[in-house]
Amino acid sequence: MGSEAKLNAYVPIDDEHMLQWECYIPMGDAPVRTGENRATWLPNTNQPYGRFNIDQTRENDYRIDREAQRSPRAQAARPLDILGRPKRQLSQAEPHEQR
Repeated sequence: MGSEAKLNAYVPIDDEHMLQWECYIPMGDAPVRTGENRATWLPNTNQPYGRFNIDQTRENDYRIDREAQRSPRAQAARPLDILGRPKRQLSQAEPHEQR
């Protein structure tokens, strides 16, 4: 186990919205995290659901760097199967194998 435990809480607001909380609990002599924030927050508005929104949205592809994902370094970090081979990624067009 690492130097901290992570706790996620997902709070449903309605059928299409959820609030996520992340808590980090230090283990042993690990330092306590203070003020660390990986998200960039959008300004609050007075609209419904206008608070606590991050800038990663469907419209900007969640700010994922697709070119970095194609890099050799990212390919080397791909998950391996039980035999140590890179796991094959299924596209949405491929049917799942029947067992």
